[in-house]
Amino acid sequence: MSLKIKTWLEKRKITIELLHKLADELESLQSLSETASGMIMAGACLSLMAAPFTAGISTLCSLGVAGFGFLNGVQSLMKNHVIADLTKEMQRAFDDDRNESNKLNIAIQDMTYGTSEALNAEHVTKPDMDIISVHMHNEFGGKSVGELRKMADQLEGERKKIESTFESTWTKLQHYAVHGSAAECYSLIESSPKDVDIEVDSAFHPYPDLHLPKKVNMTPLQLAMYSGDKSAMEILARHFSFTSIEQCLAGSSDTVIRDILVRGILYQLRQNHEDVQYGNLIQTGENVIVIHTNNDKHNDTFPKTAGITTIWKDTKRCDQDNEKSIDYELNMMTSGLSQEENDRMRNVVRAYSDSLWKNHENLNGIHLSAVRTTNGTATAENCIVLFCKFKGFLSGEEEPFPKSLRCAEVCFPVDVRENQTVRSANSPSDRLEPLACGGRIQGSCKANNVYGTIGPFVKLSDQEKGFITCAHVIDNNPSFGVVKNHNHLVYQPEKDDLCGEVVKMAFKPSSYPSMDAAVVKITPEVRIPQSIDFVSCNQEALMSEGLATLTINTGAIGLPLPDSTVFKFGAFTPVLKCKCSAIGHEEYIRYPQGMVLMKGLTKILCHVNHQYGDSGAGVYVNNANDKLECIGLFIAGRGREGYFIPIQDVLHQCGNYNLM
Repeated sequence: MSLKIKTWLEKRKITIELLHKLADELESLQSLSETASGMIMAGACLSLMAAPFTAGISTLCSLGVAGFGFLNGVQSLMKNHVIADLTKEMQRAFDDDRNESNKLNIAIQDMTYGTSEALNAEHVTKPDMDIISVHMHNEFGGKSVGELRKMADQLEGERKKIESTFESTWTKLQHYAVHGSAAECYSLIESSPKDVDIEVDSAFHPYPDLHLPKKVNMTPLQLAMYSGDKSAMEILARHFSFTSIEQCLAGSSDTVIRDILVRGILYQLRQNHEDVQYGNLIQTGENVIVIHTNNDKHNDTFPKTAGITTIWKDTKRCDQDNEKSIDYELNMMTSGLSQEENDRMRNVVRAYSDSLWKNHENLNGIHLSAVRTTNGTATAENCIVLFCKFKGFLSGEEEPFPKSLRCAEVCFPVDVRENQTVRSANSPSDRLEPLACGGRIQGSCKANNVYGTIGPFVKLSDQEKGFITCAHVIDNNPSFGVVKNHNHLVYQPEKDDLCGEVVKMAFKPSSYPSMDAAVVKITPEVRIPQSIDFVSCNQEALMSEGLATLTINTGAIGLPLPDSTVFKFGAFTPVLKCKCSAIGHEEYIRYPQGMVLMKGLTKILCHVNHQYGDSGAGVYVNNANDKLECIGLFIAGRGREGYFIPIQDVLHQCGNYNLM
């Protein structure tokens, strides 16, 4: 509680104790001698002591020396040194009580709105009332000791009322917002979430060093702001309404505090949305919140969140510059990237990769391209493409993207485009006996309701056979590896139709190239293939491409080359033919556990969109002898752009098995 109230309570307590002590002494004196002089002395003390108190907070007025001079005369007559000493203590106590009461009354008049419901002090609402004259005219008669005790009881009742008023109005959360820890605040919010909305009058508070604005109802979050408790603010801002946070933002110009409040807003938004950003628009400098969603109901609307303009970005929309570059590259008559050019560009990307990802929160991917877009026009020019989540926006304190990247006297221009990346998965297909490449599968992990594709077949130990697919098809959090009775079974075409069990899982974003693969041993005998085959739709697609005589049972591994034709045998995309664009891309991919940075990817372009559910598909090339060679494992797609991991790296990370 405030220092004034605390001091007043201490002084009042002393006064009450002395009143009781004086009553005890007088009662003891009366029991020894029932004389008139004793009654006179008690009456004199009482008439003087009754003056300072009211039914609310009381202000002692000057009693003068004459009254206590009368007491001193009585003391001389009685020659009772106990009464004399006690009287001196009472004089000092009354003086202190009077002074503190005056100070407190002035403070209350300054702090309240004209009335104080908690104290109901008449001399606050009616400052001209002559409190003292009322008490001075009371008739006390001979009720000396009894009146002293009654007065002490009244004063004690008043003291308790004032004390309870200031102690009870503060919740534990409000106290912890000022001097508690983040852990204590979090625990209280978890146990009593409604406490975050409780406000307290800033006029009365228990901390003398806490300077609050007057006549304001304040939440725990506001109290933490004024107390400077940053750790408490971090927790509180995550649980307060946007309206309350907006009030806090309006009331503070402190950069650190505003950053904490914004982080609280973003934390709450991220509970309901996959990706949320905060930063400023390059053109206007306005600070905005950006919410990325696959729900287009908010498109072209600009509501406010806690007073901050909020922009909704539809992740399903395609960047027109990127679409133009894909069209141009697929249909260009001249050659695209050569292997030598691709290698030089990849070296530049690897030299700048770490700093780019560290310094640009808005960055979503780093690509190598033979096509550059300028002012909406695509032209043939080697460049490094920096994909961002929102073009024309700077997240946090980041700097604009570089105009070019140079390494070892090699320099490439930068083309900034906007795009999103998603992982692949969808719905089941027909049951396959035996299994075939391109079939649709699902893992046994209950939390992972996605579908993927049967990829290249492999030879396991002891004459057993299996196939490769993506780890994220098997488990929504594949970094934990294979776990018995959790994610070790695989079904085709859907759950409860067993086709095998997982023997190896490798999910390693930090490796180069990044890894997202799993090996499944085929267990039902009727589902084990004797040779490689593809599902019927893939066979028809091969025929339409004039590849009916293609030899597919080679077990050969090929090398991906930029600007070459490749074939992807996905479960959901009917078109097989793609173009290998470039090698060495870096992308943020949205997995169930969140956004994950994957490096060393090879990009392929298709005339149609890559479909969800193609994850795990094998990617192949047709060599000069019309033989199919496997070059990669498809892991993700975004529109007509897809990404795969080189198959030799997959095999190395997953047991060094041989392809069938």
